[in-house]
Amino acid sequence: WFDQEGHPMSAERWDDPHHRVMQLLLGSGNGDMAGLVVVNGGTSDIEVTLPHAAAGATHRTYELRLTTSPLHKLRQGTLVASGGKDLVEANSISIYRA
Repeated sequence: WFDQEGHPMSAERWDDPHHRVMQLLLGSGNGDMAGLVVVNGGTSDIEVTLPHAAAGATHRTYELRLTTSPLHKLRQGTLVASGGKDLVEANSISIYRA
């Protein structure tokens, strides 16, 4: 679990009711599949820093595969480097292939 800045989620962030963004880095046991889920439960669009390899991500690039925002068709396929920034629209979920 990572915060908006791409850092591992701290206990303070988990307990902060104003913190509305989290990232979940997923991977298969054999390493064939990996992905990132970013949840923005806030009412404003935000810029997130995707997890950097030093923070536990082993991949260098994330590809946006799905977003629940109205901009899905425009943004699908967007590539973001590990540690790079991306826009996540308000009240949406974005799913990346890593």
